[in-house]
Order: sequence, then structure tokens, then C-alpha cells
Amino acid sequence: MSTNRKIITMAIAYVTITCLTSVTSVFAQAEWERGKIVGLRAGTCIREGPGLGYRAHTRVPENDWAVKVIDGPRVANGHTWWDTSRRAAGDPSGGTGWVTEDQTDKDCSNGVAPSQGTGPNTGQGSSTSQPKPNIFISLRIWWYQQSGLVKWMIAILALLLAPALWRIIGGVVIDFIGAAFLSLAIWITLDLTRSLWQGIWLSVAESIFGRDIPDLAFLLSVLPLASWVISLIRRSIRLQR
Repeated sequence: MSTNRKIITMAIAYVTITCLTSVTSVFAQAEWERGKIVGLRAGTCIREGPGLGYRAHTRVPENDWAVKVIDGPRVANGHTWWDTSRRAAGDPSGGTGWVTEDQTDKDCSNGVAPSQGTGPNTGQGSSTSQPKPNIFISLRIWWYQQSGLVKWMIAILALLLAPALWRIIGGVVIDFIGAAFLSLAIWITLDLTRSLWQGIWLSVAESIFGRDIPDLAFLLSVLPLASWVISLIRRSIRLQR
């Protein structure tokens, strides 16, 4: 393997590890599962239902305020919501309520009680629209609902399939990244030296293209990517034979 390919491989490995770390940190929030004890942050609103349209009946008074997750997740207003119980966490005088997983819901003055006929459950005049969850939130919810055994089986299967998948697409990805970096380097170099060559290019190209003269920096910068596309097509043809 050449030095350039080694550098590109190391860069891909670094990005992959960073992405996997981020994904792991998302899915590793094991405290946000039914039956887990979590510590809420001071100022977080606890609402009567999973949505900003529900009335907030409690504001968390202090950090690490222990509650037990008893239901969820639900998705509303771009947030993931969990039903929590203070009593189930050990406080006999405590109640229950819904909180956002990111605990960014701090405006406890908005929302109405469902009993007033305008809450989100009635379908009449909810104060906030309920956007559909995106694919990442839906995937997260699906992941949370799986048992520990299923999660471990998925993780092991992913580890087993990763080397084979990399053998299939690894070379293509490395070549694409190399072509993209080369295209960027060509464009930056030509753009910085534009004053040296643009006059000559305009005078020569005008006789060929007329008034619609393309930018030479752009034309040359797309050549590495065009070469990558051609090599990808050739590789596909060879595989089909």
C-alpha cells in the first residue's frame, strides 16, 4: 500500500472511530430505558403528557433529582419523551410526569391540561404541531425497545459483517476520498493563481467556446472525480462479466 493510501486509510479509520463513538454514546444512554433510575437536571419541566402542548406541573428543583423511567419513548415536537415516576424512585410523596430526554424543555409556563379540551390528546387546538419523527429518532426508539440480548446479537453481527463489507466498498471509498482531495487541491491552487493564467485562458478559450467560456479551475478540478467515476463504471462492468 502506498503512502497516500495509508494516509487516507488512517483518516477513514479516524473518522469511522469518531462516528462509532458518537453513535455508541447515543445508544449507550442505557439510563433512558424503562425501569432505570435517572437524575434529572434542575429547571427541567415535567409535563402531564409527551408533548409541549401538555401542562407542566413540576419544575425539577435540583440537579440529580432521582426519578424512575416507567414508560416511553414517545416522539413529539422534535423531542424524545419519557414517562418518569418520583414515587417509584423512592419518594412516597412523589408523582409522575413526562420529560424530554435532552432535558432542554425549560419553559414550564406553556401548555394546557388535557382536561380543558385543548390538550394534545383531544385533537382540538393543540398549541404545537406534532412533526413526524425522522429516521434517526425512529431508529433510536426501536433500539430502546429491544432487549439486551437482541442488542448484543445485533452488535456481534455488525462486527462479523464489517470486515466483509469493508472489503467490498473499502477500496471504492478510499479512491473517492483521494479523488475528492485531489480535486479540491487543484481548484484551490488554480484559484489562488488565477491572475497568472486567466488572461491567457480567456483569449485561447474564446475562439473555442465563444462567449460562454467555462472556468478552467472548475474544469480541471473535476477531472479526478470524473476519473473515479469512470473507474467505478469499469469495475462494475468487470464484476458483471
